[in-house]
Amino acid sequence: MANGTIALTASGKLPSYLNGRIIWSSTSNGTSANTSSVTAQLQISRNSSVATSGTWYGSLTVGGTTKQISYYASVGSSWVTIDTVTATVTHNADGSGSCYIYVVLNGPTGTSLAGTYVSGSATVTLDAIARYASLVSVTSFTDEGNPVISYSNPAGAAVDSLQACISLDGSTAKIGYKDVPKTGTSYTFPLTESERNTLRSASPNSNTLNVYVLLKTVIGSGSDVQSTTAQMSIVNANPTLSVTVVDTSSATNTTGNSSILVAGKSTARVTMSAGAKKYATITSRKVEHGTQTLTGDGLLSVTNNPIKITITDSRGNSTTHIAPNTIVPYFNPTCYIGNNMPETDGTFDLVVSGLFYNGSIGKTSNSLTVQYRKTMAGGSYGNWTTIGSVTKSGNSYTATANLSGLDYQTVYTFQARVIDVLNADGVLSAAKGVISRPIFDWSQFDFNFNVPVTFSAGLGASSVMLTSADDLNKVKTGGWYQWSWSDVPANAPSGNGTNYMRAMRVWANSYECCQEVIDMTDSSYQGCMVRRTIYDRTAYPWEWINPPMVLGNEYRTAERFNGKPVYAKMVSFGALPNNTSKQISSGISNMDALVDYSAYAAVGGSCISLVNLYYIYDLRVGNNYIYVQTNDDMSGWTECYFTLKYTKTTD
Repeated sequence: MANGTIALTASGKLPSYLNGRIIWSSTSNGTSANTSSVTAQLQISRNSSVATSGTWYGSLTVGGTTKQISYYASVGSSWVTIDTVTATVTHNADGSGSCYIYVVLNGPTGTSLAGTYVSGSATVTLDAIARYASLVSVTSFTDEGNPVISYSNPAGAAVDSLQACISLDGSTAKIGYKDVPKTGTSYTFPLTESERNTLRSASPNSNTLNVYVLLKTVIGSGSDVQSTTAQMSIVNANPTLSVTVVDTSSATNTTGNSSILVAGKSTARVTMSAGAKKYATITSRKVEHGTQTLTGDGLLSVTNNPIKITITDSRGNSTTHIAPNTIVPYFNPTCYIGNNMPETDGTFDLVVSGLFYNGSIGKTSNSLTVQYRKTMAGGSYGNWTTIGSVTKSGNSYTATANLSGLDYQTVYTFQARVIDVLNADGVLSAAKGVISRPIFDWSQFDFNFNVPVTFSAGLGASSVMLTSADDLNKVKTGGWYQWSWSDVPANAPSGNGTNYMRAMRVWANSYECCQEVIDMTDSSYQGCMVRRTIYDRTAYPWEWINPPMVLGNEYRTAERFNGKPVYAKMVSFGALPNNTSKQISSGISNMDALVDYSAYAAVGGSCISLVNLYYIYDLRVGNNYIYVQTNDDMSGWTECYFTLKYTKTTD
C-alpha cells in the first residue's frame, strides 16, 4: 500500500493562523483490473487555542474525481478532518501508476478566518501492479509442424519470466516449459523430434490429439497460468507395405518366371511385410482376388483378376497395393464336334472347333494340337489321331479331318480332344454318334431302303400339304436342284434371289416318308445345314442343324427338350454397363424353358466368356429379357452377344 502526506499552503487574510494537509493512501484492485483505489483525507488546524467555528467550503480533487466541500466544523489547535474522497485510478499498461491530488479550502464567512484559505496539489506515485500475460489463441498443428501461440504481455520485460508448455490434462506439462519472448505477441513453439514422438505415442488409435497449451507469467513471488486447447493432427502415417506374389505351381513352369501367373492354372503364394508408423499398430491385413479373400499370407488359386492387398493400422489409415505380377488371361480350351454327317460313299469331314488361349504364356506361346478317336457300335475307342490341318482365328480354332471308308450301316462314335501347353492330357469333347446318309438299292422287282430312318411326326400346324404328283416328284428327285427362295427355310440368307443347294433325300414307306437335308453352297454360308421331315405327303417345318446365327433371327433346331423343338437365337447386348446394371429385351416373349445359353464379348481380337467372369456381379436370362450387372467399369466392352436355346409355349 502506498501512502503519504501533502502539506497545504495558507494564503489570504490571516495565513499564519491556518494550517492544512492531505493524508493519502492507495490500495491495488488487482492484476486484472490494473487499477488502484486512492483515498485523500483533508485536515486543517489553527495555530492558537482559540477555535473558529463555521462552514468551511472549497473542493477536493483525487485523480479524475472532484468533490465540492461545504462542511461545518469548529477548528482549534488539533487537526480536524473536513472531508475524505476515494477515487479509482487506472494504472499504465506496465502496471505503474500515479494520481494527481488538488485541494482548496476557505475559512468560514463571518469569522476572523474569512478570506483565509489553504491550497495545494501533488502527483503521488502509486504502487506498481503486477501485470500477467494473456493467452489469446493457439493454432492447430500437425505432428510434423509446430503450434503458433498468440499472446499479450502488457508488462513486457517487467515480468520476471514468460513461458509456455504443452499438457495433455490441462495442468501437468507433457512437453516442458520453454521461454516465450516477453516483448512479442506471437511465438512458434519449437518441438523436437523426441517431443513429437511423445505426442504421437499419446494417440496410437486416432489421427488427432487434443492438447492444452499453458502460458505462465512470473512476477516476483506471484505467478499466473492461462491455458487453451489446440488439436494436433498426425499426418503421413499410412502404413508401409511390401508384397511378394510368386507362382508355386509346377503346372505353370512353362512361364519361366515365378512372378508371371496364369489364370486358372497357377497357385500364388502371397507374402507381405507391413509396418505401422508413428506408434500405431497394424490391425488388419486383407488380400482380395476375385471371390477369394485372405487375412494374411497364404495361397490363392489364380484367376484373371488383380491381386489387391490392403493393410489398416489402429488409427484407421490404410495402404492398398495391387500386385505387379503379370497375370496371363489364360482359359482352358473348349472342344466341340460339328453336326455334319458322313456321305453315302463313306467319306466324312470330321470338323472340330472351339476356343483356346491364343497368346504368350511367359517364355513360350501357347500351342494347339487337335486329335480324334472313334469306336463302332459300343466297342472300344481306337488310338488318338492328330488332325494336321488346324485353322486359327483370334481365340477360335477349327480342325478338319477328311475320313473315308466308313460303313453306311454302322453307327460310329467320335470323340475329339484339344491339347495345349497347360493341358497335356487334353480337353475332351462330348462323344458324338454319326451314321452315313442312307443310300438306296433296287432291282427290277423292288426298291429298298437299307438304313433305318428316324423322323418326328406331328410337329405342329406350320406344315405344307403336297397335293400334286408334281410336288411329290419334286421332293423325291435326287442330285442337284435349283430351288426358288419360296422353298428355302425361314431365316435363310437372302439377297441372291435364288441359291444353289444340294438336296439329299431319305425315303421310306413307298415315297410317303422322307427327310430332306440341304447344304447351302453360298460362299458366305457354307456348312449351314437345315432339315425337314415329310410324312404322309405333309412337309413339316424346316429345322436348322447348323444355323448361321444371324443376329436377331430365330432358328428352329433339330434338337428336342421335353419333347418340344429347341429354338436358337443370337442377341446383341451391346456395351456392358459401368459398375451398374443393364437390361435389354431378347425379343422372346413366349419362352417356355431356357435350355442353354452362352455369353461372350469380342475384346481386342479375343472372344471372352462373360459367364463366371469376375467383373460380372450378376447375369440372368429370362422370358423376354437379358440382365447384366457389373462391379467395375465395363463400358469399354462394346461388342457383347448372347446365344440362347429355348423352347416355346406355342409348340
